[in-house]
Amino acid sequence: MKETETTRHIGTLGRRVIPIELRRNFDMNEKDAVEIFVDDNVIVLQKYSPTDIFSGSFDDLLRFHRTKDCIRVLEIAFILFTVLFFVFLQYI
Repeated sequence: MKETETTRHIGTLGRRVIPIELRRNFDMNEKDAVEIFVDDNVIVLQKYSPTDIFSGSFDDLLRFHRTKDCIRVLEIAFILFTVLFFVFLQYI
């Protein structure tokens, strides 16, 4: 991958335009979501890619979403939440 180095100033509203070279290199388009986080002493900006919490794959998440298993997982989660809620109520 070609390395791109650039220095820009932050605007008065705290905004910074991502240079076109970087957007092209990382396939970032208008309206794409971007994650911003801190790793040690570095601010990291990366294109957001939703993933399945079970396998890490967005395609798997879409396949799972269209199955009865997805509804079953939601039902189980609701039951667990309800049980935990009533257990919590007993301690307050």
